[in-house]
Amino acid sequence: MLPNFRAIPPCIEDGADFLDNAVKKAEHYGAYVPGPVFADDSGLVVDALDGAPGVYSARYSGPGATDASNNRLLLENLRGVKNRSARFVCAIALRLRSAFLLRTLSADVW
Repeated sequence: MLPNFRAIPPCIEDGADFLDNAVKKAEHYGAYVPGPVFADDSGLVVDALDGAPGVYSARYSGPGATDASNNRLLLENLRGVKNRSARFVCAIALRLRSAFLLRTLSADVW
């Protein structure tokens, strides 16, 4: 853990997809670290909901969202849906001291 980790301002995750957010986090937190930084973004992608909750997984049910409220809303939105296929998606970015970003790892888990 970084010294004074809690004093670092949080990264605003407003990217269009998981990889965008992972890169944003690597760049943001990399400014506070002398060495390499791995950052990730991940979430649930539900086919019947056109990919939702997607990058909004952690805040799917709005401000102050909790796992319970997100799960409740997800189940409400899937009421009556027979095909509930979904996958967990994770993207990882690496920021090196040179500020080079490796943007190649993004995978769906089925």
